[in-house]
Amino acid sequence: MIAVNKQMLGHKKNAFTLVELLVSIAVLSLILSFLLGIIQLSSRSWLQSKSRAGNFAEARAVLDLVARDLRLSILRTDLPAFVDETGAPALRFFTRNLGAEDERGVSLVDYRVDNLSTTLIDQRGIYRDSITYPFGEKMPFNSSTIEMTSPTLNQGLAGPGVMLYHFRFLGKDGSVTDNFIKREGLASPANYSDSIILTLLVIDRESGRKLDEMNQLI
Repeated sequence: MIAVNKQMLGHKKNAFTLVELLVSIAVLSLILSFLLGIIQLSSRSWLQSKSRAGNFAEARAVLDLVARDLRLSILRTDLPAFVDETGAPALRFFTRNLGAEDERGVSLVDYRVDNLSTTLIDQRGIYRDSITYPFGEKMPFNSSTIEMTSPTLNQGLAGPGVMLYHFRFLGKDGSVTDNFIKREGLASPANYSDSIILTLLVIDRESGRKLDEMNQLI
């Protein structure tokens, strides 16, 4: 005869049913999806902040370079300023050179943007071209325009990622003009240019690559 303990008969094993297991998996999936979304959002925000910081740094470097050239600029009435060889507005002017005594003189600097899709992404941006006139060399005085075709032309990528720039002039009387108005002593007009307003459009490399891909699809 086999004796059976009543307490053993009344004991049940603790286990998950199939329904409970499926519900747990569904809840866990929802939690993981929510966490994944937060991680992706944080990562995207970090990348965007990094791109903005990089763009700001590039723009700041270009603005500092232009500001330095402007502080040393030579805005005489017998020298062209802020016009190209056709007489159209351009960020082109004469500036003093700082350096050793035998390197002193003046330079004609010209800021231009190369944003063509045929140019490598790392080579797109704003360039600073310059023609140097060493101390004692005759400068092109009394010329309304100067061409940037000298064999001593120096080219350098001043701001990678700068796709566009726009400048206007703030007059002494508060007016804003597209053309530079020179100051001519006592005969100066009331709206002669006193300041320059420079705007830059900067994009990061990844955005540039995406724009290239979009252009290829069109």
